[in-house]
Amino acid sequence: MDTQLSKDIRLVWQEVHSPASLPFPKTVEKLQSLGAQRYHIDYVASTATAYVGQKVDVSEIPAHQSSEDINLGYRQGEGGN
Repeated sequence: MDTQLSKDIRLVWQEVHSPASLPFPKTVEKLQSLGAQRYHIDYVASTATAYVGQKVDVSEIPAHQSSEDINLGYRQGEGGN
């Protein structure tokens, strides 16, 4: 995949997973403007895959933690007594 296109796609994922986030419609709009026809988020593997024509870009994304995981860690002594 073109290096600049890959960087642009990864900037979208950074924005999506930033504290300010990016609303879903804006995410789709930005990806479409880059030529992405579809994408897949894999929270188990912590990857985002964008498909542009016959090209594929796979980016690492921050690991997903549910509030259940966070609370479990807290109860097991990671965050408290």
